[in-house]
Amino acid sequence: MEINKKAAGALGGCDTIDDVEGIFQLFGIAGLREKIEHIIFAMGSPMVFMVPGDGTVESEYATVLSMFLTERAESGK
Repeated sequence: MEINKKAAGALGGCDTIDDVEGIFQLFGIAGLREKIEHIIFAMGSPMVFMVPGDGTVESEYATVLSMFLTERAESGK
């Protein structure tokens, strides 16, 4: 999968789940794996270690999205 750098850059202006989903809709990014990769890229491609949880891609997406929005809130953008 190739990262859409414009979409990843646009994620930098997001503060809410609705903002993030709006960017994904605008750029036609629908798959959860694709969304996860774009969010991780937008965070500067940190090494991400996942807690197994229930093992679903939905759980992984929710965790990465939460990390992204928490980082944004704590850094004040």
